[in-house]
Amino acid sequence: MTSPRATRNGFTLIEMLAVLIIAALLLGISTAALQGVTGRGGTRRSVAGLEATLSLARQHAIGQAETTYVLFVPPDAPASFFANLEGLRPLVGRGYAVYAIDTESGHGRFLTDWVRLPEGIVLRGGAGTVFGAGGGSVAAGVRIRQSPPLVGYETRDFPAVRFRGTGAPHRAEGYRVFVTEGFVEVDEEGIVSYSLKPGDARFEAEIRVSPHTGLVRAVWPSS
Repeated sequence: MTSPRATRNGFTLIEMLAVLIIAALLLGISTAALQGVTGRGGTRRSVAGLEATLSLARQHAIGQAETTYVLFVPPDAPASFFANLEGLRPLVGRGYAVYAIDTESGHGRFLTDWVRLPEGIVLRGGAGTVFGAGGGSVAAGVRIRQSPPLVGYETRDFPAVRFRGTGAPHRAEGYRVFVTEGFVEVDEEGIVSYSLKPGDARFEAEIRVSPHTGLVRAVWPSS
């Protein structure tokens, strides 16, 4: 008599996403051990991990026909952002996770844990980015909707790259995410200290989400 559970071959998109994120993290750790966490090597590996995450989030949106997000912890988060969410402090300006909303129930769920960029690598805010004006600021971000609700999350808005069930981006102009060299700290009162390396010495790359198709690609500096 056969088991009621059907035999499954291959991997689901969520499993692939988890494996690639873990691989990117391990690669980042090994890079930090060999050459330090800052510099071009660390930035390139951080970009590769985030680019893969965005691409697989888009694939999940298409495969499951449901809205899928890559959430970020903003670099300019106010102190009130961390009330009942102390675990997010180390992720300010450096953390991201994949989240999806079920089409039928309207409830959301995290598809991955939060991923943190290595020390010395941060996500840059400002106008034209996913964090800046017109780019998914905290005030116009995504509110976590789960059942049962996650304490603290239900009153927070997270900036995000949002993919429709077709794979196209929610924003008509697409999205831009910058990965660069810098440092961010949050003190006991929730005050964020955020700084970038000087422009001439800073290595920075951009990840673009196409406004038409939602396809993801990294754009590197010419030098």
